[in-house]
Amino acid sequence: GDRGADERGGPVADFEAAIQASMFDPNAYRDYVTFLREFLGRKHTPDLATLLRYPTIARLMLPSSTLRSGTAPTDAIVLLFLDRPLDSRNTRDRTIQVVRRALDGLTGATLTGVAVVTHDMEMLMWSELSRLLYIVIAGVVLFSFAYFRQPLDTFLALLPAVFGVGCLLGAMNLIDLRLNMINLVGIPLSLGLGVDGGVFLVSLAAAHRRQGGSRQALTDKIGVGCHAIVITTITTVISFGTLVFTSTPAIRSLGVMMAIG
Repeated sequence: GDRGADERGGPVADFEAAIQASMFDPNAYRDYVTFLREFLGRKHTPDLATLLRYPTIARLMLPSSTLRSGTAPTDAIVLLFLDRPLDSRNTRDRTIQVVRRALDGLTGATLTGVAVVTHDMEMLMWSELSRLLYIVIAGVVLFSFAYFRQPLDTFLALLPAVFGVGCLLGAMNLIDLRLNMINLVGIPLSLGLGVDGGVFLVSLAAAHRRQGGSRQALTDKIGVGCHAIVITTITTVISFGTLVFTSTPAIRSLGVMMAIG
């Protein structure tokens, strides 16, 4: 591999000998021989600084900031090829942890890729979800208590929402529905929508209690109220359920979550 371009047995000499022994006209390959002699006869290996002298090619291979500054970049990309797919979440998470431990302490080294971005987004969602749920629950509870001013009425109004979210989480586990950036909003929405029926029924009962009405009259009013709540709930399920017919998986999962919730 270190033989000179024109040395005996070198690549240029070998090419010229092959042309001479063939049926082709050697003069037709004179320019190509000149190119080979210049290309293979270089004593210095081209580097990034050499590439910058050819902007058309450099634009395809180097970042735009490098072209503007005119200085050779100092970054590099190393591709990791694995002996197994990262389809399984456990395999993916374990692989990312192992590589990141290997890069720990290496300044400037950043692990990236589709699998890594997906992993980091999921971790971020879980951390944000807990904070979001605390805010939603605190806001709904405080507002409901400020409205009813009675702990028991507040509890009864929130009970359907708590039951609904519990059923939603159980259903997600049964059908293996994963959280993503889109369907994440389904949980606080389910809390907000689930409180509506409870607030309506408890308010109805509280107003009836203040008026001193009979239990039978209250039963009749609640029957009518529950019928209205069922109808409005069905329309809500239908409206959100239409999202399951979209072609985007993340939006489709939001429709499933909202319909169940």
